[in-house]
Amino acid sequence: MKKLIILLLTVTAVNGIPEFKEYTLKNGLKVVVQPSPNTPDVSIKLYYHVGSKDEKESEKGLAHLLEHMIFKGTQKLSETDIDLAASKLSGWCNANTYYDRTCYEFNLPKRHWQEALPILADCMTNCRFQDDHLNSEFKAVIQELKMGRDNPGHPMFFRIMNNIFPDHPYHFPVIGYKQDIWNVTGKDLHKFYKKHYLPNNAILVVVGDVDSEEVSTLSEKLFGHIKANFDYKKKKTFLNSDITSTSTKIYRDIQTPTVWLSFLIPGLNAKQVHLIDCIKTALAGDQFARLNKILVEEKQLVHAIQIYEVVLFEYGLFIIAFDPKNIDNINEIQSIIFSELKKLETENLTSFEIKKIVNQLKSFNYELLQDNKTKAALIGEYYLAAKDYIYPFQCFELKKENLNQEIKKFISTYLREAIAHQVIILPIPESEKENWKKIQEEGDAEDLEILNQRIRESEVEKPKYSNNIYPKELEKIETKRPEEFILSNGIKVFFVEDKISPKVDLLLVLKASPEYEPADKPEIYALLTDSMFRGTKNKNYNDIVNLLTKNAINFVVDKNKFSISCLTKKLTKACKLLNEILTEPEFQEEDINKIKDQMKNNIKNFWDTPQSISEYLLNNAIYKDHIKKATCPTSEQIDNYNKEELLNLYKQFITPDKATIFVSGDIEVDKLKEILESIAKWFGNKIEESNCDDISETKADTVHHKIDRDQTHLTIATKSISYKDENFHNLLIASHILSSGMSSKLFQIRQQTGLFYTVSGSFLKDVTETAGMFIIKTIVSKDNVDKSKEIFLNLINNFADTITEADLKRAQDAILDSLAKKYVTRVSTINNIYNLYINNLGWDFYRDLTDKVKNTTLADLKKSVKEFFKDKEFVTITVGR
Repeated sequence: MKKLIILLLTVTAVNGIPEFKEYTLKNGLKVVVQPSPNTPDVSIKLYYHVGSKDEKESEKGLAHLLEHMIFKGTQKLSETDIDLAASKLSGWCNANTYYDRTCYEFNLPKRHWQEALPILADCMTNCRFQDDHLNSEFKAVIQELKMGRDNPGHPMFFRIMNNIFPDHPYHFPVIGYKQDIWNVTGKDLHKFYKKHYLPNNAILVVVGDVDSEEVSTLSEKLFGHIKANFDYKKKKTFLNSDITSTSTKIYRDIQTPTVWLSFLIPGLNAKQVHLIDCIKTALAGDQFARLNKILVEEKQLVHAIQIYEVVLFEYGLFIIAFDPKNIDNINEIQSIIFSELKKLETENLTSFEIKKIVNQLKSFNYELLQDNKTKAALIGEYYLAAKDYIYPFQCFELKKENLNQEIKKFISTYLREAIAHQVIILPIPESEKENWKKIQEEGDAEDLEILNQRIRESEVEKPKYSNNIYPKELEKIETKRPEEFILSNGIKVFFVEDKISPKVDLLLVLKASPEYEPADKPEIYALLTDSMFRGTKNKNYNDIVNLLTKNAINFVVDKNKFSISCLTKKLTKACKLLNEILTEPEFQEEDINKIKDQMKNNIKNFWDTPQSISEYLLNNAIYKDHIKKATCPTSEQIDNYNKEELLNLYKQFITPDKATIFVSGDIEVDKLKEILESIAKWFGNKIEESNCDDISETKADTVHHKIDRDQTHLTIATKSISYKDENFHNLLIASHILSSGMSSKLFQIRQQTGLFYTVSGSFLKDVTETAGMFIIKTIVSKDNVDKSKEIFLNLINNFADTITEADLKRAQDAILDSLAKKYVTRVSTINNIYNLYINNLGWDFYRDLTDKVKNTTLADLKKSVKEFFKDKEFVTITVGR
């Protein structure tokens, strides 16, 4: 038998670049394997070098719509088979389209990774594209379009793309316009599919604990027979160069304006992302990067400033985004931005900035070792764009002697004021609100008319192929019991060793949580701890930020939680700083006022965001006056908080009494004890245990919050149970059946009706040692709110009776796999031992849960679900027009 593949091998380099194995089948399919031993999941991504850029004038939106339809079935796969197969194998599948490429991906436990390949191979050549299936998916795409309109960032991005790419295919949105896809048929999709979905226009990437030779053999067996088209050529694209700038204003129902300054930059094919990262870091990478220092800290002209890069294959965007405190200052703000860019163009980075950048890139590279999905994405994207998948793994090794000259050249070429494009989104004037309402209503009527012509008549197909997939049993489920010791000031420490990379993660949790703050002073705890981070007796804010950035220490303060992530060798410095913040905060009036100002802006953003509003209303409807109830202060309350109050709260709550530290990383326990004793000289008040009443049962209610958006956020909810409820394991299984993956009951409704693009739910949201909540939530057009609510309530009423043995088995396998991955990363390890400790569950909780899940019967599950829903009343939350 003639060998169908050529093997190319790249071994692990001395500088830590991962090992790669590369194969090319005779039909042109590129296969790249990155073996990653001792990782539990395998990431399998199949990239096609086709995206919206490749669409003809009459094909706008086809690449994206095709991606929605690929998993709808082939000659041997029913429309439910692919989703069910991934679910049965305790993994997930997904797909996404962008301007230059389309990606289909599976993430599976390493014992199952092989099962993805025959599915991906079948989908390369045998998809059906039935018109009836298209009808339901078409509705979901229309909802996706509407969701984009409701996110203020979307119209800003699309306007920038329109302005910068007037004569290039990047001009058009990936999803297309609704008028482009109204009349699309299965035949249209099939024609586009057969033209572009070719083995010689694709790359298969496999990253995980796999045998490269096995990947080679299976790829040859499953993909090798698929015919190539070596006459396939991509249409050449052009962008006429010019020296031009544009300015556009967009009006929406928001409170806080935002400005984007955007520049055209090279794409992935130029392999200059390392320079972009350096410039980003120097300008706005942290609180005391150049623009943050001037605009946020010193002149206080903006609430926040950030830099985003959108790097496509041919070109990209460099976007400087800021929220001005006063729109009259926009010109002044932009002048400062251009001035700082000019300084970077004419002056070198400081030695401090270079050291900061190098340390941050090295830290990122260590994190990459544990992230198979990101590695697979980098390989696929860079191979298609630049035929070089090594670059993203070696670009962190910067050649410092050339760095300043490369940055200067980049800025002088691409980041000039004369070629900057501005987009501003502003609150809609009162005089224009009726006009905007008319536009929305006309769009709704237009959508309804078209959608009524695209009704799905057939039932969702039953599985065929997936019925013959038999998951392998887990060999073992490892749990980790942390080492425990107590510091001299009484703080309990829980430690789990992790030697995968030379880093350490640490979480300090104070006993006095936000639940302890006075009821009439919401969020004052956040003001307290954020103020502590702004300066100590020996270090001002500038000193703190410089220390952190120079040493690539990630330090986060979140009310009563202080977290650190850093290289092991930097842990001593990090803990010394933590000790200073805890014991010697300064509480300068200027710093307090800056934080208060930011908090007030956050309140505006909160009430501009339907999802935040919906969560807040839901939380208050379920928890009422319980201490779990969410709080949201007014700007007036924030203004009234003062330094004296903060000092009193500091003395009362910032204490080591009953505090705990959770650590995971590459460090010997004796060395850890030595380092942590640096904070053991900290003493404080005794903290009383908080007492709280039980959460009362939910009473039927309807809550609506009016906000001018195309889509309505709909939530149905009721009180649930706690971790310690005897039925916890059963409702955990029920949650998976309800909403986990594309085989779930909720996704089946989406697949059949097309009423919504996204839907989710849980029996156990916010569960702790006190009760959480049951929820179903979606985003749906205004005219479909009542219909969706009716469908959800019907699902609830009949949920127990619809559960099958197959549902139970899939959920059990998925849960067991998730339990096996509780301690895969340092962060997940810390989160899990914290969760076990704080909820008094004991270190054997997950082991016992494993046994309970394994032994659950269908009868037990149905009984628990019926008992849970018996006599339940539900609250309905809607946020929208």
